[in-house]
Amino acid sequence: MKKVLLSGFLTALVFSIFAQTQVGRTLYDLQSNNSNCRRLAINPAGKIVATYTRSYQNNTTFDDRGTGYNYSANNGATWSETAFSPGTYTRPDSARTGWPNPIFTNTKEVIISHLAGNSAADPAGLHILRRDLGTTGAWEKQILNSSNCSNPANGAYADDATWSRAASRGDSIFVIFGLIDQNMPGMTGGMQMYRSIDAG
Repeated sequence: MKKVLLSGFLTALVFSIFAQTQVGRTLYDLQSNNSNCRRLAINPAGKIVATYTRSYQNNTTFDDRGTGYNYSANNGATWSETAFSPGTYTRPDSARTGWPNPIFTNTKEVIISHLAGNSAADPAGLHILRRDLGTTGAWEKQILNSSNCSNPANGAYADDATWSRAASRGDSIFVIFGLIDQNMPGMTGGMQMYRSIDAG
């Protein structure tokens, strides 16, 4: 009986070790901020997207923090990125972003992140990357903040958009985020929600 148990344990151990797939590398250890956002998205064609907050710095500022991204076009059998050292991996963004949420709409692949900007040249808000489904080319970038929000009265809140969470239903995109430095009427901080009905 002990031999059977030992054999079963060793078999399970071997499968658990070799069944794992590395999809990225980071030294940034605050991946969730107490509530994990979506990090995997799968579309009906079998594409799997994995995202994470990526940084190769081991310090307190993480100046190179941004979107880590990898995908598989064949249900996880192979992945687009297999080498993750700083010189071999290209990020989909160049801004200081974090907590990327991958989603699919009817026509687009989208990643929505928190943008930690602090100047006019590097604004704060929501950082949105998108490209047509089925393509592997360059990402189109959009920053959602008070300068381009469709409702100016509420647009100022987007400048303080923090730790966003996103979901999609067809071409409708729903994004909720926390407000850290902005007081809303009757509350300190709070939550905000945006919705796009045209895939962003």
